[in-house]
Amino acid sequence: MARRPIVDLAHGAIIEYRVQRNALVRQVREGQKMVEDLCDAHFNLIRAAKGVGRLMGELCPVCSKEELRQVVYVFGDKLSASGVCPISKADLRRLERRELPVTCYAVEVCIGCKFNHLLRKWHAGGQVEQRPKVAK
Repeated sequence: MARRPIVDLAHGAIIEYRVQRNALVRQVREGQKMVEDLCDAHFNLIRAAKGVGRLMGELCPVCSKEELRQVVYVFGDKLSASGVCPISKADLRRLERRELPVTCYAVEVCIGCKFNHLLRKWHAGGQVEQRPKVAK
């Protein structure tokens, strides 16, 4: 089942990382990588997943116990150095419409085993609206 990104495609290309993620999970299952290589989410990422993460309707591919959560981070000029974690789709859309460009990252997280992986990345903002010229 294909997942629809929660972003507006009009802003440009979305880079998906699901193929890479599936390869890493397969390597863990085949014993080529250790579970700890994939299950190392930072405390702040787990906290964000618990607080504002959106349930994805998919069990963790590593532990199969918890439903994955998606956390979005937005980075750009005049934003916090640690990024902004929009609470709602409306907050995300507002950030995507900024005059200054931003880069957005969607990360999937399991709050049980601490699995995490970058799902997608996209660029937004940086588009100045043309204002009508006023005759003098």
